[in-house]
Amino acid sequence: QRAANLSAVLAQRWHDPVMAAAEEFRINTPARLSAFIAQVGHESQGFSRLSESLYTPMQSVWRVSSQ
Repeated sequence: QRAANLSAVLAQRWHDPVMAAAEEFRINTPARLSAFIAQVGHESQGFSRLSESLYTPMQSVWRVSSQ
């Protein structure tokens, strides 16, 4: 809960799925678990999103693809 700055409700909701993923993928040290929670927390906007928006302004896409 504190590592990802989650409310008690969100921490309770995500505890079992996060721990199941950690076990499945051998995230089995405090350092690995900390990094995993930090990354998942970042990518999910604080455990509030389940999918990532792929919206990118076309100008940015063009700039990257033409390099």
